[in-house]
Amino acid sequence: MENFKKKKFFEKFFMEQKRLEQYYRDLRKYELETNAPLKEKSYYEKWYKFLKIFFTIEMYASLKTVKIHQDLRGNEVSNQALFAVTHVGRFDIESSIITRGCSAAFLWGDPGKLYKSPLKFLIDRLGVIFMDTNRDYDDSQIALQTMIKYAKNGLNLNINPEGAWCILANKAVMPLYDGTVITAMESGVPIIPVAIAFYGRRWYVSYGKEITIEPFTEVAKRLNIKEQDFELAKKQYIKEQTYNLRDQMATLKWELMREYSGKKEFVGNKEDDLVYTIKRSSLDNNSSNEFVHNIMKDTDNGYGIDEIEETRYKDKNNPEPKDIEKDLEQFINEHPTFFKASNERFINYVNTCINIDNILNNLEYYRKKQEEIEEETLEVRLEKYKNLKKL
Repeated sequence: MENFKKKKFFEKFFMEQKRLEQYYRDLRKYELETNAPLKEKSYYEKWYKFLKIFFTIEMYASLKTVKIHQDLRGNEVSNQALFAVTHVGRFDIESSIITRGCSAAFLWGDPGKLYKSPLKFLIDRLGVIFMDTNRDYDDSQIALQTMIKYAKNGLNLNINPEGAWCILANKAVMPLYDGTVITAMESGVPIIPVAIAFYGRRWYVSYGKEITIEPFTEVAKRLNIKEQDFELAKKQYIKEQTYNLRDQMATLKWELMREYSGKKEFVGNKEDDLVYTIKRSSLDNNSSNEFVHNIMKDTDNGYGIDEIEETRYKDKNNPEPKDIEKDLEQFINEHPTFFKASNERFINYVNTCINIDNILNNLEYYRKKQEEIEEETLEVRLEKYKNLKKL
């Protein structure tokens, strides 16, 4: 990036959109590689006080109110933290700014047209790390390293680790990206789980107790992990800590749901991954559609369901039914003879599959068993899979 040159305001304003987006990707890379200095925390704190008033007025003008349900930070409000916030709709950013009590730089995915919006002027003064999600792996890694840089320089961060608005009616919190945990582990800055929920025009925020992520080097020493196992164990440690963070966020969100949704009883349980969920059988199509409509009705920047599906985190080890169906049907079309199995064998296999990688990994084993498999058409096999989903 030695030849990179920063452009002036009017040059950027008249740039074509795709060129502008590429310019900002190059700018992020350039600033990371050259270790560009960050603004002092005092700069962001001064702007925060003004912008807190601005966004409070904006919410009232939109006929919205925000209230803190609980704040378990105690005397730690002024301490540095990574705020891991549930992503629930149009006004969760404003709700976070108004109630947090301190400045925090935002991690903002797919800014797109925001680059030319007056809102960017305000967001820049709060602190922001832009990134393109699911499009550029290098850009996401640059964003992660920039997050760590911000944290090591004493700045707070406001992160929505779900990656997108939660439009799953039966989930309190969607699966999380692991960047928040990695940033905490590398910087030594604790995480504050934050839940936001809204019912009608009222928004509610709940701050949990801080979570400290122990550096994995210390964990490895304490557990005497061998060098050859270090990287694998580190990945597992990050995964476990991310599950724990999701559980803490879901617990806070669940409490808001119980308190303010108008329903004092929920038909629900805690899944194996320790995250609260509502049983699908307790939600009809109308309830789910109304849930999504209430979230999407306030969007005013073209952000829609397609963008949410593209950018939210999807756990490959715990795929959703529609993703399993999509992967399996694609695999069936590519390997039709593989699925010429007896119904019992097929059901047992699908029930034990975690993801498509397991299918591929076990393909050779099932090919060896092919002589035991009875002949069936692809159409019959697909029908069996659809019937299996109904069980």
